[in-house]
Amino acid sequence: MTPRRPGPQPSPKPLPYLADDATRDAYRELLVGNALVQGTGFSLGLASLYLPPALILDNRIADLADTCPEGEHDWLKKAGLETRPFDQLRQLAMVLLPTLLGLVPNLEKLWN
Repeated sequence: MTPRRPGPQPSPKPLPYLADDATRDAYRELLVGNALVQGTGFSLGLASLYLPPALILDNRIADLADTCPEGEHDWLKKAGLETRPFDQLRQLAMVLLPTLLGLVPNLEKLWN
């Protein structure tokens, strides 16, 4: 084994720049798979944290609106609890965004 020279050491080259084409392709597949798994895991984590309280609150609001003597729609509007389809779409997009970002490297392969 050769002794290390004092002073700054050259930085190692990343694997994709040193390997052959097959190794680079396998490395890219590994990175894409990792991004997809992480994105899906984060989406499931967000959904598991967000959905149970959201469903409980939604059911509680519906119960309160049913007991209100004035109309359900009017009560929800006065209380600021009325939801619009865009609000629900935005919430769904926030839960699914990590998975969608994990799919971006696969889209890059389609463009090449």
